[in-house]
Amino acid sequence: MPVVLGLDSSLTKMGYCLLDAGPEAKFYNIGKWYTSNLGNIRLSEIAPALRSIVDSNDVVLVGVEEYAYNAWGQVYNIGEAGGIVKLWFYKKQIPMVRVQSRALKKFATANGSATKTEIIQSLNSRYNIGLKDGTHPIPGNKRGKLEECEDDKGDAVTLALIVRMWYRVWMGLDSFDSYSAHEREVYDRLLLAKEWFL
Repeated sequence: MPVVLGLDSSLTKMGYCLLDAGPEAKFYNIGKWYTSNLGNIRLSEIAPALRSIVDSNDVVLVGVEEYAYNAWGQVYNIGEAGGIVKLWFYKKQIPMVRVQSRALKKFATANGSATKTEIIQSLNSRYNIGLKDGTHPIPGNKRGKLEECEDDKGDAVTLALIVRMWYRVWMGLDSFDSYSAHEREVYDRLLLAKEWFL
């Protein structure tokens, strides 16, 4: 069965979501890869991590979050890591759709300025996937510390849902009009921007 992949990658971690490309949005695997290594060691770990996520699945399309062009800090390091991801999928001949942050937020919540918490709450409400939204206390913690927000996984789930729609509409499996207005808007924006490539 064809599978789509949402991948939210950064310097030290990758949220990922493998989603059935069939008629029902069946989630196969939602997870996060993490490394504490630096420099070339960290870069050398990216391809094996992708292999462990992808290789046993028939991935037909991958969605990644596009770089934030106004970001400051370790932009060169982020570019190196992102280049490894893109090259790996290119060599596998798995097409990629690049999604801007605002489009991701819009698709998940109908609001292009949504917070990470709002994205996760919307996904949990619609798909009952149980991601932590960062608003609940850690059980047994007397200081009231909150659970970590699983925003990497939330972004990966949203990316997978976007490319699932892309795949199903592109292949003629779903009617474009069967999706909500804000989902269609994101699809059109990606198509017009040509944010996809082999």
